[in-house]
Amino acid sequence: MPKRGQVRRLVRRGGARKIASELMRFLGACVGTVVATVAIGGSGPGCNARGTLTGAGGGATLTGVGGAAGGPGGGAAGIGAFTGTAGVGPATGTGGFPSNGCGPIRPADRVPAKIVIVLDTSASMNEAADGSCTSSCGSGSKWSAVISGIESALGAGGLPATWGLKFIVAGSAACEAGSGVDVPIGPVSNAGVPIALRRRTNVSGELSLTSNTPARGAVNAASTYLFGLFTPGNSAILLMLDGEPDCGSGAADPLASDSMGTVQAIGVARTAGIATFVVGIGALAPAAHDALSRMALEGGFPRSGASAYYQVADESDVVTVIDQVVATLAECMFAIPPPPTSDGTTSRENISVYADGQQIPQDANNGWTYSDSTHTAVTLRGSSCDAIRAGALQQVTIAFNCLI
Repeated sequence: MPKRGQVRRLVRRGGARKIASELMRFLGACVGTVVATVAIGGSGPGCNARGTLTGAGGGATLTGVGGAAGGPGGGAAGIGAFTGTAGVGPATGTGGFPSNGCGPIRPADRVPAKIVIVLDTSASMNEAADGSCTSSCGSGSKWSAVISGIESALGAGGLPATWGLKFIVAGSAACEAGSGVDVPIGPVSNAGVPIALRRRTNVSGELSLTSNTPARGAVNAASTYLFGLFTPGNSAILLMLDGEPDCGSGAADPLASDSMGTVQAIGVARTAGIATFVVGIGALAPAAHDALSRMALEGGFPRSGASAYYQVADESDVVTVIDQVVATLAECMFAIPPPPTSDGTTSRENISVYADGQQIPQDANNGWTYSDSTHTAVTLRGSSCDAIRAGALQQVTIAFNCLI
C-alpha cells in the first residue's frame, strides 16, 4: 500500500490516472472474484466493486485509500476500495459490473436461430383451409396462404433467425423425400426461401407439383443437414402439414399412414439437440389431429391448450406462428464472446453471466446453462428467460473469471 507521502508525490506528478495505476500495482490481485477498478472520466474516480460503480462524478478528486463504506463519494469498505469527494455527477454511478482484472465485461449478443421449414407439398395443399374449395382455389388455397405468410414473416426483421427450406417432396416421385434441403441456411437464405417457394407456385397461386406426404424422410433429411452445421445449437425444424403423414415404410399403398415413423424421426432429431415445431394447416381430420399432437409432444415445444401443435388458416396465422417460434428459440440464447486472453488465464469454461448487472446462477431450472457441448453460447432458463422475454432484464453480459 502506498504511504501518504507517496500519494502526495503521485498527485503532483501525474494526477488521478497515475494514482490509479500505482494503487493497482501496490494492491496486486483482489480478493476472490471482486476486484476494485478505478473509474475515471465522465464518472469521476471511484471503485467498481461487486457490481456497483461508486465514486463521485465529474471533477471528483482522490482523498484516500481504504475508505470505509458510506464515506464521501460512496466508496465501499474492503481491500482496494477508496473514497472520492463529490463532483458534478451523483455520488454513486450506474452500470457498474464486477470485474476480476482479466478484461472488460463483454456484452453477449443473441444467437440467431437456425430454422429449416419442412413444408407439405401434397395435393390437398391446393384446397381451401376451411374445406369450402377443393379445386382451382388459386389465392384461396392453403398453399397460397402459407407461402404468403412465410414471405411476410421472413421479410419483417425482428429477432435474429436464418432460414432453410425443405419441400417434403422436391421431385416427381410422390413418396421420395430425398436428401439434403432445397434452400440451405446461409447469408442469403432469407431471400432464397421466398424464391424457391415462388418457383413451386403456378400463376394461379397454387402448388404446381404435388406429391404425397413422406414427412419421416423429410424430417430425417432436415435434421441431418442441421446437425452437420458447424454449430448445431439453436437449430430447429418447422414442420408444416395439412394432414397425416403417409408413405408408410414397406407399405404397398402410398397412402398408408406413417405417423409413428414420423414421431420416431422427430424423437431422433430431438435427441441430437434439434427441436421440431409442428404446424397444422387448415381443418384437420381426427386422425391427423392426433398424429400432429403426438409429433408436437415429441418435438419438445408443444403448445398448451386444445392442440399441442400450432394451427394456421391464413397468412396472418402463419406470421404469428413464425414469430412465436423465433422468439422461443432466439430470445434466451446468447453467444459467449472470445476470451480476453490467450494464455490460458481465461476460457469459456469459467465464466459468470449477468443481466443488467445482476449475477445469474448456473442452474438448469432458473439460471443459465451452456447451450451445447461447444460452450460457445449460453441459454437462460426458467425465470431468468421469462424476465428477458418480459423486458424486466435486457442487457446480458459475460465476465471471464481468472484462472490463477
